[in-house]
Amino acid sequence: MMPEPVLALGLDLGSTRIKAGLFASDGSLIRLASCDSPPLRRAGAICEGDAQDHIDAALGLLETLADEIDEGLAAGLSCQRSSFVLQDHAGRAVTPMISWQDTRAADWCRRNANFEPEFHRLTGLMLSAHYVGPKLAAMGEADTGMAAALRRGEVRLRTLDTLLIERWGGTPSTDPSMAARTGLFDIERLAWSKTLCTKFGVDLDCLPQVRPSDGLDCPTAQGAVFRSSLADQSAGLVGFTGADTNTLLINLGTGGFVLRPIDEPSSRLRGYLTGILRADRGTPPLYALEGAISGCGPAIDRYRSGSPVLERQDPAQDLFAIPDGAGLGSPHWRPEIGVTFSRPESSIDREAAHRALLEGLLFRVREIYDDLTSSDRAEHIALAGGLSAEPFVAQGLATLLGQAVERIDATEVTLRGAAIAACDGIRPATPAATRYEPDDAGAYLKGKYSRWRDWLATLLG
Repeated sequence: MMPEPVLALGLDLGSTRIKAGLFASDGSLIRLASCDSPPLRRAGAICEGDAQDHIDAALGLLETLADEIDEGLAAGLSCQRSSFVLQDHAGRAVTPMISWQDTRAADWCRRNANFEPEFHRLTGLMLSAHYVGPKLAAMGEADTGMAAALRRGEVRLRTLDTLLIERWGGTPSTDPSMAARTGLFDIERLAWSKTLCTKFGVDLDCLPQVRPSDGLDCPTAQGAVFRSSLADQSAGLVGFTGADTNTLLINLGTGGFVLRPIDEPSSRLRGYLTGILRADRGTPPLYALEGAISGCGPAIDRYRSGSPVLERQDPAQDLFAIPDGAGLGSPHWRPEIGVTFSRPESSIDREAAHRALLEGLLFRVREIYDDLTSSDRAEHIALAGGLSAEPFVAQGLATLLGQAVERIDATEVTLRGAAIAACDGIRPATPAATRYEPDDAGAYLKGKYSRWRDWLATLLG
């Protein structure tokens, strides 16, 4: 049998791994090159890294695949959202790369909480320290020189996708799905917002050009031509469903995200995000409602102990947990509440803590699921991401939600979505998935969810 021809290349700059892959015309992965994302430096609320290390790692992976890249091969980029660096006009970094996980702006957000309704109306986001706008405002408060440079347009904001595009010789630009996660972008007008820039103390000249998601034309030294770029969660949805409004995607990786494509860009749901999935040339933009479970992957990894078995009866009825390692996300948005247990950690062994965090992850998905499907039940539930490989998770979700869950068997769904987006409307077959039906395994979860909700309400005060 002849091997499938290469259809496209995908490149994904994730928070945990950076990956490049070649995909066949049937959507299958032919070749993968990957490496750990460069380390971040953490000190309290500060979380920083080196942007150039990320760019060099990505370019190194492309070079690894160079012998298998035909001249003109279509390529697509996906990228972690809300991480950025500031440069001077000569292209020299004047800040480290500031990660989306950095929460230095938490106090600024608390002091400016009355701005949240306007912020949510324009951006679809909650006023959170994870986004670029609040970080820039907090940085300006802490450094008068930085504040002046931002107001006068003397520095340039660069997200990781923008840096790569510039490195390939393209005009520094980003796409609407990435711009939408800065907190500086009007998602209905598809333009940088003067109102938001004024609030955060940023001159519009600091910001990169915004072009359609499929509006790239960046040849690389290896022969590939990057045709599109998307934010990572957008690419993940494209990689499985193609943004089908009847499918709800649960993506559990470094962060947890529950996404529901929608038809109406003005849709807002209190405590949830409205974002842009993609905005291609000549077609209406695609939007989604999103619930976030912040930093759940690293939090669970810290307590990992084997593979817990999903029991029929609860082995620890009074043990509850929150898995949001980067601050409690949707719909509560309490950055000061991270990983939390209902009992002192000193009284919990590692295996019990791991199980409690996995249960907490299922419960967090359930409360988001209930809100996103309250008026319109999703016909399909797709599950992806590294944590979906936990045997506990897929079956537990099916039982807890009372609905079949399809765990995507194909690997590298985000990378696949990046590649598909570059292919001018070609839609490979939907990847294979394993179907999990509600079962007796985990039957205790529905009752425990109610008790977990009561515990959470007490915690929230």
